[in-house]
Amino acid sequence: MKNSLANGAEINAENFKDFVERLRHHTRGQGVEKHATSNALFVVQSEKHITGLDSDYTDNKCIYDHEECEVYYSLESFIENLDEESLSHYELDDYETPFLEMPESEQWDCLEQVDALSITGFDVTWEYVNCHFTREAAERFIERKKHDHGKMRIYVDSQYWAWEFKTIVDAMIDGKLVYKGL
Repeated sequence: MKNSLANGAEINAENFKDFVERLRHHTRGQGVEKHATSNALFVVQSEKHITGLDSDYTDNKCIYDHEECEVYYSLESFIENLDEESLSHYELDDYETPFLEMPESEQWDCLEQVDALSITGFDVTWEYVNCHFTREAAERFIERKKHDHGKMRIYVDSQYWAWEFKTIVDAMIDGKLVYKGL
């Protein structure tokens, strides 16, 4: 797929034909089974975290380390980043059990007593980045831009009621809208 519109190539008769075949696959072919609509639009979304929520209202907790200016979205990721010296800061006198041997609930309680840390709730949302006619183009975009957006996914949105979209896609697949080079 070197000379593909999905890869950003300039349009020509060959890659337009390839595009229409991929479009047909996703709107009338076997691709429909994977995304459950024949009117698919492939929306790229990036994961965003909303922090600072009261942890009474969410099961998701995060740890903000004020000294390192780092946020950890799981207890496991926080512990993975501790060296032995850092770990000693969490061996508090109030606890008989070493930090790594504590049950998770006690680890959270322990961390909440450390002044250099803030424990808050968080939620995960998915923000719109852009959209594509085919899954392949959305996948190529993610490959090229994951360093700018972090974790991304493809969300398949139905364009069933988008009459202009459906009309144009159907016209390309039925050969009514064709590529005409200069």
